[in-house]
Amino acid sequence: MPQIFAETDLQKSNQIFVVTGANRGIGYGIVEKLATQIENGIIYITSMKESDGKSAIESLTQSLGENKKSEIRCHQLDITSAESCKKITNHLKECHGKIDVLVNNAGVAFYLETIKTLEEKYEKGWHSMNVNYFGTK
Repeated sequence: MPQIFAETDLQKSNQIFVVTGANRGIGYGIVEKLATQIENGIIYITSMKESDGKSAIESLTQSLGENKKSEIRCHQLDITSAESCKKITNHLKECHGKIDVLVNNAGVAFYLETIKTLEEKYEKGWHSMNVNYFGTK
């Protein structure tokens, strides 16, 4: 596996990382890599459902075992919801006063061949825009 993080002071500090959409896929892989390379960090997995984040933590804890160098936590986050964004912001401010690294990985995709009606195209299109553009913005 290629080295994606250069040797820096980050690996020895108590930095706060937040990875959105991290309960599966690329975000999960980013958390996995961070947890094995960053010593004494705190890495937040965010997901739309808190239960998905907790499941991801369980999987990572089992698979990483003693190779895990950072604490992994989860927090619910729906980037299309202002209320959800405020909740995680307040949590991070209260617990840590800051974040050091944000990896904005949250996103949705759909396959055109699975869409049967024009109404469904509009619905999925708007949902995609709300998450992938407006939510990120």
